[in-house]
Amino acid sequence: MAAFVPTTAAAAACAWTPAATAVCAKRAATAPASAAIRRPGRRDVAVLVDMYAEWCGPCKLVAPLMDLIAMNLAGKLKVVKIDTEQYPSFVKKYKVHGLPTFMVVKNGEVLNIQEGAMRKAKLYENVHTHLPELK
Repeated sequence: MAAFVPTTAAAAACAWTPAATAVCAKRAATAPASAAIRRPGRRDVAVLVDMYAEWCGPCKLVAPLMDLIAMNLAGKLKVVKIDTEQYPSFVKKYKVHGLPTFMVVKNGEVLNIQEGAMRKAKLYENVHTHLPELK
């Protein structure tokens, strides 16, 4: 089962409070395993997946960037966060060796997997390289 925490400007409640995490985890519990990446009827929306862990310092550093990207590209790109400690099946499936790991997904297809913390410019470059229609 995939845990996902949407980070959008409209969903300010998902600002990593315990209550928001519980709400998002409850929503994820009712969704199928691939729902974080593939949602019926929404396959045309590009997704930026952030695989993280609570103990990961670099993951915490890039968390505000995820919110910024979600806000700036709202309607064009969906930002999803997956806690690798709670859902190790994603670590195994996508061969994640380092955190944070970012995946760019379009139409259910993984276009790119990038490991390690990145600055804002590099993260935007990574997204725009694989999704040029978002520029």
